[in-house]
Amino acid sequence: MSIAHATTSETPNLYSAAELLPGRSAGDLHRNALDHPAEILRLSGIRRDMRVADFLAGDGYFSELLSNVVGPGGRVLMINKEPMLGKTDRFVLVLRKQPPHH
Repeated sequence: MSIAHATTSETPNLYSAAELLPGRSAGDLHRNALDHPAEILRLSGIRRDMRVADFLAGDGYFSELLSNVVGPGGRVLMINKEPMLGKTDRFVLVLRKQPPHH
């Protein structure tokens, strides 16, 4: 079984751009070199306006990247076994920056 993902010519650029957004911590920028998140996101086929879940999101490293890929029309749900402290608080604000749909 294969899954085809519709992409536009701008979609691959979304993944690379998400890695380099201003305001990301030095630790996250260092982690980019180790984890190659643009390649992982490219393989996932996640695009603008999608609704996605980050299971066992930990400190929210990929949740932040995902929120930038899906943009204001999409949603990212972080799911952790236990509440995470510290960095996650910042990401909750990033993920809720758009007003809820009514």
